[in-house]
Amino acid sequence: MHRPAHIRRIVTSSPAAPARRRDRRAISLLEVLVSMFVLLFGLVGVLALIPVGNHYLQQATVHDRAAAVGHAAFNQIRTQRLLRPDRWVDGAGDVSIGLPTSSPPPAFAVDPLWYAYGPNNSPPGAHSFPYSSAPVFPEFMLRRVSLRSELAPPGPPFQIIPPAIAEQGFMWDDDLSITLPEDHDQPSQTLAQRDISDAAVQRQFQGDFSWMFTAVPVKHGPGWNPVDGRFTGDTHYEVSVVVFHKRAVDRDLAREYVVQVPEVVGGIGGGEIRIASADPAELEPAREGQWLMLTAWSPDLGVPGARFVAKWYRIISADEVDGGRRWVGLAGPDWDTSLTRVCAILVEDVAAVYTQTMSIPGS
Repeated sequence: MHRPAHIRRIVTSSPAAPARRRDRRAISLLEVLVSMFVLLFGLVGVLALIPVGNHYLQQATVHDRAAAVGHAAFNQIRTQRLLRPDRWVDGAGDVSIGLPTSSPPPAFAVDPLWYAYGPNNSPPGAHSFPYSSAPVFPEFMLRRVSLRSELAPPGPPFQIIPPAIAEQGFMWDDDLSITLPEDHDQPSQTLAQRDISDAAVQRQFQGDFSWMFTAVPVKHGPGWNPVDGRFTGDTHYEVSVVVFHKRAVDRDLAREYVVQVPEVVGGIGGGEIRIASADPAELEPAREGQWLMLTAWSPDLGVPGARFVAKWYRIISADEVDGGRRWVGLAGPDWDTSLTRVCAILVEDVAAVYTQTMSIPGS
């Protein structure tokens, strides 16, 4: 198409349209505040994980040390022949209580630290496990004993081992006491016990871990031969090493109870039980992570030939106390649900329990 010259000039001489510019907008104060809030919320969540991590770290440390204590305790029971009932003696000096003259023999809790720092002859409940000044269910409790002192004069009444020997044998001494110097570049220093001349005698330890063991007969022979100091027949005990963490052995502070078990559900690998007591405070130690012992007589108390049954369980769940009753979930060995009369022994400060079947030396 042919256009006039003046039109072509107008078209060709018209200036180009300016390019559209995009203005850059700065970050507003509101956006900064929102970003800071999100960042702060995340930091708070990270900080909240620190005490939780410390809690689980402490728990792992306790379980790790409790395992070491349990392993060392079984070695000590074997090497020092602590499973010989003729070495067991109560606070009154009676050594015959450990001899299996009856059939079947009774069950015992060998606990020298209790006698070293707790009550001895008074009140009578000091000789039972758990401790009770007025036992309500004595048939479902264990007899608490110590060890006979080899340094004391022979003959009744026999003396129990002194506190220093009880500490040396039944208190773990690997949790050493240390001090941190003011100069953090220097290593920590181990504290030592010193004599009157200020000479180092031995390393100090915190003593947070201690142990005792329960011995429940599972197979027994005809009895004890006092002539040669040996057992006749094949006698086995189910030995459970009970490891404590920061245990209170004073009878005014110790929390040990025996309560009724009206109902047992399951029984395979533990199951669930309902514990009951007239005093709801006695059910407080039944918390998650703690331990308890179920006791009963098979087939029943008073039946000729009845056998005492006692097994330890770890508490994996616990409901709230409701009117003197509480449901508790357990993990541990199988339990015979046909047993009608069952009790539970609740003990505070138990970190772990390890069980083995052991034969009496010399049987």
